[in-house]
Amino acid sequence: MTTVLKITITSPDGEVKEHSFNKSQVDSAPGPLVTIAPNEIGEINIEKWPFPITDVAKYIALEPGEVDLENDIHLPTRERIEKSFEFCGTDGWDYIGLETIEFGQRFVWVDGATFDGWLWSLPLIRGGYATVLVTDTEVEANQELVQYSWYSESGGPVSWDGRYSLFQLPNNIFASVTSGDRQDDASVWQTDGSKQALIDSVAEFCLEEDRIIDVALCLEEKYETPASIELQGELSPLIESLHEYGGLWLDESFAHEAELKEILASRSEEYRFIRDFFADPKNPKFHELWQALVEAAETGYSGEVTGDLAEWYVNLHQLAKEGKY
Repeated sequence: MTTVLKITITSPDGEVKEHSFNKSQVDSAPGPLVTIAPNEIGEINIEKWPFPITDVAKYIALEPGEVDLENDIHLPTRERIEKSFEFCGTDGWDYIGLETIEFGQRFVWVDGATFDGWLWSLPLIRGGYATVLVTDTEVEANQELVQYSWYSESGGPVSWDGRYSLFQLPNNIFASVTSGDRQDDASVWQTDGSKQALIDSVAEFCLEEDRIIDVALCLEEKYETPASIELQGELSPLIESLHEYGGLWLDESFAHEAELKEILASRSEEYRFIRDFFADPKNPKFHELWQALVEAAETGYSGEVTGDLAEWYVNLHQLAKEGKY
């Protein structure tokens, strides 16, 4: 049968091993077809590819370990490859934040008909490693699924400005990264590729304490009950003002918002409070939340609404604890 994938592996001393696979072998592969050690050079030639080039990462396992790419690999082979395609770094990547991930750089070149790139090793937060495709401009990401941003100022220069992003990468990988004036460590995990795994990954991103209230204000803002319809003219501008300082963006391709809301409501008391607030905004138990929204619109300080220990939340939590909510 016709070869669709050819893999050449060169050892540090120049020994060459070649592996060829036809379409049937690729389609039936339960996992990686070959494993490449850190000090080995890989050349992945896609001779006839019936699906996206980003899928190539599924078929190559990169053995973890430290490597000096200047001295530990077969330099004549490296020099030959770099005459055609220069080894990339992360400095010019388009996706802000992904360059902060601690990749295991490998000299494994993917030579496609319309695309060239490199396979690198990616450490996972729950243990183990995954293989990802990178170029000189980006990690080959399917999309940015969710973004949570924040912004504030105090009478002068911007004092708090940044964002969290959740990226979906090929090979069923998700990466949560930060950019701006807060630099948390990136979190990377791999799933089974199911719909539920996608929803759960977005839910875990949203459930972080520093963003769940903003998430709820974005996802649950609706005016459907008589009480909320009556007050929409007052409430909507307050919420809009708050969104100037922080908010959630969910990619339109994410088609599971209803399931996401159910998960968030089942796991977060703060989320449930905000959902109930939009159903009956002037209920006396929400008086402090309403006042906090008014003050935030006047002062530009959103902490009294979205902070971890906002007074309105502390008091509602106590009511719920006493069975009076």
